[in-house]
Parts: sequence; structure tokens; C-alpha cells
Amino acid sequence: MSRIPDESLLQLENEVLRALVTRDESHLHVIGYGEISTVLMVQTPEGNFACKRLPVFPRREDAQEIVDAINSYITALEAAGITCVDSDSRIVDSPNGTYTVYSVQPRLPADRLGPAYFRTLSIEEAMEATRTVWDRIAQATSPILAPDGQLANWAFLDDDVVYLDVSTPFMRDDQGKELLNWRHYANTVPFYIRWYFMREVPKVMDKYHSLRGQLLDYIGNLIKEDLELLVAPLIEEANTHYISGTPITRADVQAYYKEDASGYELLQKVKRWDRTFYRTILRKPYPYILPPKIDRNT
Repeated sequence: MSRIPDESLLQLENEVLRALVTRDESHLHVIGYGEISTVLMVQTPEGNFACKRLPVFPRREDAQEIVDAINSYITALEAAGITCVDSDSRIVDSPNGTYTVYSVQPRLPADRLGPAYFRTLSIEEAMEATRTVWDRIAQATSPILAPDGQLANWAFLDDDVVYLDVSTPFMRDDQGKELLNWRHYANTVPFYIRWYFMREVPKVMDKYHSLRGQLLDYIGNLIKEDLELLVAPLIEEANTHYISGTPITRADVQAYYKEDASGYELLQKVKRWDRTFYRTILRKPYPYILPPKIDRNT
């Protein structure tokens, strides 16, 4: 992968800071949102890049800790059989004295990203593509390692299926302790719910460290992507060929999706309240770009 020039990444951060101060994001090319991140597209002579803006840190060593964790995660996933898209984690020294981590990847064709690609496939073709993804997930899911295996985190290129979301390392040590310091990411949520965020992390992570949890998450997120026709056949596929023990039911999928969507909606609502508090009471720019309101049909 060509490397995005340092000056291009610094210019991007300056443009983000300007958007936060002026409350005008029209000059930014936003191509995606995560729970704690924003993905922006940058065009350079070296190529087009998808730049995921991660948490802002007051200390450079904290930012470096995240970069090191991401690099370790990529190594572990690759060793477990998952091909990760070329990624370059960088620290930008912001003009305001903070340190911002960007996870930089080549801009992939939009029609090869999981949900968009699946909308061009027949049910049989989508089932076959899903088996390829699930085989990779099954190889890499263990008590100490896990991907975030939902369809949106995969790209279907001509010669391989590649994994995109390397910036939130799901790794534990042999005693079950999270190797990522989640307090860094907790700082992206309002201070009055950080205790709740930290309390819920182990519970949420348990889901990803089990194959049943991974497949339930994958199937549930198909509702979000308007691919609900795949839900019934994939439930059968999961129960027949991938999981043992408690089978996945349609009721499980519906309940999971409703809980996930409601939790996301509540978190974004609280963040919007927090943004208002920053702007009207503290008279300060809010430090993150928030997604627009999304109707997830809960």
C-alpha cells in the first residue's frame, strides 16, 4: 500500500478541527461512522485513502499504546487465517496539543464492500460468500482472539475476502483480561456514563469470543443492512454446519438486533446531549464528529 503523506494526514486533522469549531462539516468527505470513530476519504497523488479517526489523547504514549495494540491484533488475525486489508496506524500531533490516532487503509471500491456487494448477489451466491467469511471467523474466534465479524467489516475482492475493522482489537490474555485498555475508548463517551461503558465491556466482548455469538451478530446485522431475506437460510446454515449446543432461533436474532439497535440509538442520543453541553454550557467545540440520526427500524 502506498503511504499517505504526513502532510495530508495533518491537513485532514486540521480540516476536522475546523469543522468542529465552525460546526460545518460540508468540506469533509465522510464515508462511514463507527460507535467511536469517523471514516474520512482523502485523495492524494499517492492514491485515495480511507482514514478512520479514532479517539483523541492528551498524551502521546496513550496514543502509541493504541497503535501498538492494533499492530499486534493484525498480526494475530493474520496468523489465525484472516487476511486483513493493508493498514497503517498513525499518530497526528494536533495543533490543539492533543494526539489523534488514524487507521489508514486504501480506499476500496464501494461495490466490493460487504453489504453493497451482497445486494448484487442471489441468495445462493450470498450464502456461499457467507460460508467463506464464517470459515474465517471460525478459525479466528477463541477465548483470546476475535474479529468483529459482521458483514460490513469485510470486502470481497477478486482474489480474496479481506477484513477491514482492525482498529478495535478484540484480544485477551490467558487469564481473560482484555489486552486493549478500554478506558482510552471510554473517553469518547460522556463522563457520566463511562462507569457503565466499562462495566459492559466484558459482557459485550464475551459475545465476540464465542462462535455462536459471532454468527448471531452477523445474522442480526443483516436486518440493519436490509438483507433480511438471508436471515432464515443463514440461521439454518449456522445451526446445521457451524455451531453446537444451543441453536440460534429467529426470536434470538430479532431480540439481538432490537437490543443492539436500541443500545446504539441511546448511545448516540447521549452523545448528542453531550455535544450540546459542550457547545452551550462549556462554550467549547465538541471533539468528535457524530453520525446523523439513523432509523434502524426497531
